[in-house]
Order: sequence, then C-alpha cells, then structure tokens
Amino acid sequence: MTASSTQAGATLLEGLQHWLRESPYAIFLLPLSDPFQNEYVPAHYNRLSVVSGFTGSRGFLAISPKRACLFVDSRYTIQAPQQINTQHFDIQDYTRADIVSWIQENSPKGAHFAYDPRLHTTPFIDALEKDLAPHHMQGMPLSSNPVDPLWPDRPPLPRDPARVFDIQYAGEGSPKKLAALQAHMQQKGMDAFLFTNPLSVNWMLNIRGNDLPHTPVLLAYFLLTAAGKGHLFTDPTKISKQVQAHLPENVEIHALEVVGKVLRAFPKIHADHQHTPHSLTLLMQENGGQLSLIPDISALARARKNRVEVDGFRNAHIHDGIAITRFLHALAAPSLPLDEITAAQKLDGLRRENRACQDLSFPTISAVGPNAALPHYSSTPQTNRPLKDAVYLVDSGGQYFEGTTDITRTLYMGDAIPADLPRHYTLVLKGHIALARAVFPHGTTGAQLDVLARQYLWQAGLNFGHGTGHGVGHYLSVHEGPQNISPNTRNLTPLLPGMVVSNEPGLYLENHYGIRLENMMVVQEAPAPEEAPQDFGPFYHFETLTLAPFARALIQRDLLEAEERTWLNAYHKRVRTTLSPHLSEDQQSWLKGETAPL
Repeated sequence: MTASSTQAGATLLEGLQHWLRESPYAIFLLPLSDPFQNEYVPAHYNRLSVVSGFTGSRGFLAISPKRACLFVDSRYTIQAPQQINTQHFDIQDYTRADIVSWIQENSPKGAHFAYDPRLHTTPFIDALEKDLAPHHMQGMPLSSNPVDPLWPDRPPLPRDPARVFDIQYAGEGSPKKLAALQAHMQQKGMDAFLFTNPLSVNWMLNIRGNDLPHTPVLLAYFLLTAAGKGHLFTDPTKISKQVQAHLPENVEIHALEVVGKVLRAFPKIHADHQHTPHSLTLLMQENGGQLSLIPDISALARARKNRVEVDGFRNAHIHDGIAITRFLHALAAPSLPLDEITAAQKLDGLRRENRACQDLSFPTISAVGPNAALPHYSSTPQTNRPLKDAVYLVDSGGQYFEGTTDITRTLYMGDAIPADLPRHYTLVLKGHIALARAVFPHGTTGAQLDVLARQYLWQAGLNFGHGTGHGVGHYLSVHEGPQNISPNTRNLTPLLPGMVVSNEPGLYLENHYGIRLENMMVVQEAPAPEEAPQDFGPFYHFETLTLAPFARALIQRDLLEAEERTWLNAYHKRVRTTLSPHLSEDQQSWLKGETAPL
C-alpha cells in the first residue's frame, strides 16, 4: 500500500467516524459489495478498498466513532495485516458471529447500526438483526452512502457497450433459455422472477459486456414474467441497435434507476436470495408488495454446460495449455532474470499472443517463497521477489469465447530443493489425483468428495484453508456456482454432467512456501462397469480439461501408488500429444522430458 493510499484511507476513516459522531448511529457497516452482490466489483463501488487499503476480493468493515475492524476470511489473514494500518483497524475472521461480537463490544445497548441497503442482502440483514436483538440493536437503512461525498476522484462506472454472444459459442439461443425458465415458473406458480445476478442475465440473453474487471458481463437486472414479457434494467446507452435486434422481441429495456417503478406493478415477485439487494425488499414492502427470496432458478441450467460449451472448454484449454507450457519452458532456462511481476507479465503476454484470448480471467497470482503461502497474494513493488532459489506458485487464467480457464502450477526455481518440499508437493498431488479419478453416484455433492483431496495431507497432520474446487463459467466468471467442492455441507447442489469445477488442493506454510495444483474438470456420465450386479442408477466421473505438465522434479515417486502413476502418466501423455504440434522444437524436447512416464 502506497503512502498516498494510506493517507487517503485515513482521511476517509476520520471522515466516517466524524459523521458517526454527528449521527444517531453507533456503527456503520461497509461490505466489499455493489448493488449486484458481485464477487469482483467495479472500482466505482470499491469503497472498502479506498477506506482501508485492503485489496482482497472478500472483506467487511465495521466502523465505530473510535475504532474500525476489517473482517477477512482464511485466504487473507496474512495479507490483510500487510496492507492496512493496524493502528486504526482491527482484523478478525469473516463470520457473522465475529461481526456480531465486535458490534456488541463497540456500541452501547439500544444503539442502531447504519448500512447501505443496496450493498447487503435481506437474509444477511435479517440474521444480523436477529443476532443483535439481545443487544436491543436495530439496523437503519441509509438513502445514500456516507463514503461517497468523502471520496475524491471516485472512478466512474464503465461505459463500454454490451455485445452479442454468438450462438456458435453459446450453443443455445436466448428464446429457448427463456422459454424453459418460463415453463418452470408456470409449473411453480410464479408470476415473475427478478434475476439480479448479472451472470444469469448475460447467460440467458446471450450478451456480454465489460462492466467488471476480467469478467465479461453487462451489469443488469432482468425481470421475467410467466406471461411472456421480459424487462432488462441496465444503462440503455450501452444497448446498441445490434444488441437490441438480438434480444427477444418481448424484452423491454429500462434504465436501472426505474426498476422500482416496474416492480410496483407486481404484488409478488420471486428473486435471487444471494444477489438481490435489501433495498429492493424494502421498496416492495413500502408499496404493499412481497419479494419472495429463493435460489436463482437459472443457476442450475447455467452451470450444466451444453455440448457446444463443453467442446468450447476443451478448445480453450488447448489455447491455454500452449501458453502455460511455453511459460514453464521459459522458466526452465530463463534468458533474463525474472521476478514475480515480470514473470506474470511474461505469462500474460504469452496468453495474449493468441488472438483467441480476450482477457485474463483474473489478475495473475505470481508468488515466490513466503509470498506463495498467501493463497490470493497480489505482488506489489514493495513485496516483489526474484524467481531464484525458492518455490514459485503461479495461478492464472484466460477468457476465451470458447470458455474460461484457471490453472495453478508450483515449481522450484533453483537446484537445492528443500528436503520437505517433494513430500509436501506429492501429498498435494496425490489428493489432486484422487479427486480427478473419483467415480460417484447421482446425487453426490462436492462436500462428499472434498475429503478425497485432503486425505493424504490429513494423514500427515496438514490441511489447507480454502475450498478444493469452485464452479467455472463459460466466458463469464471464473468463480461460479451453485456447485463447488468444499467442506461446506450446507451446499446441497449435486455434481451433474456438464458442470465444470476446479480441482485445486494446496498446502501453505507461513513464512516458508505455498503449493497449489489446479486443473479444471467437467462432470461426465461414467460407463457402467460390466461386473455391476444390478443397476444402481447413473454414475459420474471427471474429465480433466486443463493441459499442462506438473513439476517432475518435485514428485517423490515412492509416495505414488501404481494407480496414481498410471493416471499421471496417461495425463502427461495427453498433454504431450495435444500440445507438441503447437510448440517449437526446443519446447517439444523439454515437454517430452517433463512428461516422460514415471
């Protein structure tokens, strides 16, 4: 964090605390969020970062007149203290229980907390007020955000126009998607559904935009009625004649600001419980209507990629594998000294050399030594380390019309490999292989499979603090649900054919190094074994999509069982066979050695 950003954040915090002292509120809550509950927000909405200096993708601020607390999850417990001024901010785990405890400790009983209802969901506010009821504390929604008048040079919202996403990549037209959703609504007795997740809106209308960093979406809401009409709420200046002609005839375009006016015409509307802002719940209540919050009815269809989309993912990973393999080859014999920043620039450049690559899918994580122990590390000139005599972890991805990619590889830059590193690397690799080889029956959730990736680490008294796998969108967000692979047993979404997920177990040793091995996989129906005594219903398995070698020098061969070696050898053979025609002779020779059978 630069001195100027530190000073700006301190000034903003002082301004907010002065505002609190002059207001009837004891606490102000500020999440890293926007009116769409996006994971990554436009700079225009990143109030949390400008107030605190924290640049992670998940955070929550609670501010009192005298103190402030930044809540972060396990990915950022090391990064946060390095970025924020701990003289002004406490740092705690991001759970509602921790937020409640801090509020109670820093406010008198019977006080009120203030919040911007556009940045919170109704379930969160309802649960928070319930937890604070013993403290006789209620939330007070604000009509405007107090950060905004204190924020000099606030970035404007993106202005790039929306664009049509061609059916040759989407595989299914928008009218067919909308008709299927309307049939579902009629079956469930829903008159109208409000889609507030821009990923869903862009998917169902086959459009894309540039409103989010590295995520090609148009920020929009969409109200679909069972009777046939649809209402798109966005910035109308971004809708060209071409896009308007592409949209189904029954879709009307409105400014986002008039969403409340249209909603008033409906006595009851169903809406996405995870992305709908509490401000819309309040608006419906004020007009005597009801907003019924349920899971997004398009999420499962969006998650289950069709045949065209799956074929596209395969092609996207060939493009990506070529860039990654060229990069790994360059690291094996670097012509110039590299550091975290220049290495990331080199990889980004290799991706962009391919005209199929439209963008990165997220900023490349390029981390050396102790920095690699931060799962979502972001290199700065102050933290930048050379790629020399240390573990190097690189997590990166690309956006292609054919699909979105995400891959992590870990290697050692140097000859004197630390004694424990091959064992740790191989334990992570064994978990990766175990998950990749999984066969599971219909109805299985990611939580039921998560232990496969952790079992060998657990046996060694080791673990990692993040989920093992996340869903991936099709030229949308690199992180998409509803499916995932994690210890979270509350996610009951089964893994179904067409779903794309990551496989990324890891190990992070603070002040030493981090290891993460990540491939993308797609769920496919598994062939029925001939010896099965009876039909137990469909079984599924994973097809690995990512194509890039693992670090041969870090694999401790005696820790691998025969089945694991068979899987790894077959995977490396596919990598070599698929990518070699696109590589130079030197790169082919290196890849042949790196993927030789164990």
